This record gives sequence, C-alpha cells and structure tokens, in this order.
Amino acid sequence: MKSLPRLYLLVAVLFVCALAAAGALPVSANSANTTNSNTHQLIVLSPTNLRQPANAAECKAHVYNNPYFDHVRYGCDHATSNYIFLIWDYPGKADGFHVFRTDVGRQDNGIHNDGTVAQIYYTGGRACWVVTAVRGNSESSDSNQFCLYPVLQKLHQIPH
Repeated sequence: MKSLPRLYLLVAVLFVCALAAAGALPVSANSANTTNSNTHQLIVLSPTNLRQPANAAECKAHVYNNPYFDHVRYGCDHATSNYIFLIWDYPGKADGFHVFRTDVGRQDNGIHNDGTVAQIYYTGGRACWVVTAVRGNSESSDSNQFCLYPVLQKLHQIPH
C-alpha cells in the first residue's frame, strides 16, 4: 500500500499541470502592485509555427470568424505592395498577439487581435519576427523566429 500515496501525488501533479497549461492557474502576484493580492499573472502559452501563409485560403483560415474582420479576410486575397501576412498557431485563448521585428533589435509591430494573423509592413531585404500571446496583464514567451531573406538577382553574362 506504499504506492497508493505516490499515485495520489502523481494524479495531483498531473491535475495541476493540466490547469496550468489551460491558463487557469495564477503564477505570481504582479510585482508592480504588491498591495493587491487579487492581481495575478496567468500562464500564457506561446504561439508556434510562425510563418507566411502558403495561399489566400490559409491566410483567411487564421482570421477570427467575425464580420468586423472582413477587411483582413479581403486583404488575404488582395496583395498590397510593401505588406506581407504572417500567420501562426495558437491552441489557447488570448486577448491579442504582440508582433515584434527582431533582426535589428526588438521593434514593436503592435498588438493584433483579429486572429492568428498579422499584416506587416515589409519593403524587402532581411527581416525576422516573433509573436507573443497576450492575456490580461500577462504575455507569453516568444514564438519561433521567422525570417525573410533577400533574393539575389542573377548576374547577366556577357557572351564571348
């Protein structure tokens, strides 16, 4: 019967891990306001698989199903010069997503709350981005980094 307490402990640990993964457990008190014990930071999952959509259908699949965001869905079908779309996967619930350009420091591209998609200003050259999920006053760690690289143009050969 010695293994029975260990089984209870294992079940309790798995239960706490499941609650934490679902974002249902507070991690710690907000250090900016230590007098309010009701202010907690939630565990927020990190976005994954940051990439460019393969086509307009994949882009539109990442826009929230809300008529308010029809302009984003329209943009997926109609390319705008100097702009690209980035998409990512997110299994949980978030209030929005923070997009950062990371190839030259950490430049804030703003909060996006229209789905797991963002239209980003890009004029060419090397550029890299990461995304974080925002929920309440909490923010996840970075997603994978996605980079675009300039395409080298073919040199003209002079006939002999």
